Amino acid sequence: GNMDLALSQQHSSQFSSRNYLVLPSGLLLPGLTYTFRVLAKSPASNFYGKAEINVITNRAPRLGSCSLAPTSGVALQTMFAFSCVGWSDEDLPLTYQWQAKTTTTGKGYFDLCAPRRMGSFETKLGGSGDSSSTSSSSTVNLRARIVDSLGAAAVIEMTASVSQPTTLALVEEKTHLGELLEQGDTETFASEFAGVISYLEV
Repeated sequence: GNMDLALSQQHSSQFSSRNYLVLPSGLLLPGLTYTFRVLAKSPASNFYGKAEINVITNRAPRLGSCSLAPTSGVALQTMFAFSCVGWSDEDLPLTYQWQAKTTTTGKGYFDLCAPRRMGSFETKLGGSGDSSSTSSSSTVNLRARIVDSLGAAAVIEMTASVSQPTTLALVEEKTHLGELLEQGDTETFASEFAGVISYLEV
């Protein structure tokens, strides 16, 4: 149906001095065609003009799935493999990014990797990182963001159960990261270092 955007307080549309129409985020539904029509009337006469334009709203990537294997392991030891397949969108290329947060803190999600074209990623996760915790394991909330070239994103959520590492495992991981740098393997270093960061994020 028709909506008078100039008078609708519910949707808080705004006209600037340059006659731009600004709509609040989330007002238009994705994947639909909207017709915008403007009517202009001269204050000195009864003459008016009108114009209209059709706009197709962008929708997020769809039809795909994401998985995690394994779904449980040891912090800073188990290598977790993320995979997203089958995603489709008109606005290519797609980029993939994985993020994490633990249930033991109130902090939000942080990046496990930078946005990338590949739909797969491996890293070690960090668990709670709280040495005073009485629990032997913690739940890590994970999510994959699949983003098209215009910025529309699909988000898939998943969880992993991660148990606390031993002190020896922490020392071994530090040594391993140093070896990766010496070998010049920056890609593997970056993915494994993300797990260390997730362990220290608390």
